[in-house]
Amino acid sequence: MNEVIAMHGWGGDSNTWNAWEYHFKQQGWNWQSADRGYGKGIINCPKWKSKSNSYSKHNRALICHSLGIHLAEEEILKHATHIVFLCSFGRFIPKGPNNRALIASLNGMQQLIGTSNEQEMLDAFLGKACAPLDASAAPKGPLSKGLSQQGRKILQKDLQLLRITDGLPKGIPQDSNVLVIQANEDKIIHEETKANLINDLENKLNKSPLHWQIPNAGHILLVPELIIKVRKWLEA
Repeated sequence: MNEVIAMHGWGGDSNTWNAWEYHFKQQGWNWQSADRGYGKGIINCPKWKSKSNSYSKHNRALICHSLGIHLAEEEILKHATHIVFLCSFGRFIPKGPNNRALIASLNGMQQLIGTSNEQEMLDAFLGKACAPLDASAAPKGPLSKGLSQQGRKILQKDLQLLRITDGLPKGIPQDSNVLVIQANEDKIIHEETKANLINDLENKLNKSPLHWQIPNAGHILLVPELIIKVRKWLEA
């Protein structure tokens, strides 16, 4: 049985994956979307249906967007045969003096959550994440539909997690098949951060990760044909 667990990034929810889920289910895959519960939806922490060690019989694909790789449970990572990093990272803030503006930006976002300026900040982040496309192209989620009180606390907690990330999360198997997909016009992930992820994976894995760079695409990767390409890679 081929199965996917998908983990959205900061500010997202399970609706992030609607188009992906539809396509994969049409091709016979079992699909589960995790949800952190930022909005008014139900928190969902899916588990693998199968944990067989036979890679030839079961593909367990973990697909994570941005911070999602750090939000996935270690037990999920440990049993993944395939991992897809979508505009993701190990350490979000690159080391060195050039990171001051990024740190200041994150501090400002943290301070605005829960204030009268919260929605303006969330709208600005969503616009930046969608660029070069308009924010209206993104799946509707908590950033546009509104946060719940509990979700606001989780969002703050996860923003702090983003700030302190310092490398790959625990649990990634050394023999897993890894695909890294990065957007050439990503306005969220620093170029040094992108390079560090590839380097970290090269040092971690028994075989080098496959690396795709997507032209004319932003952080949210609103590229419909990418869904088909990823599924075909998983099945190859």
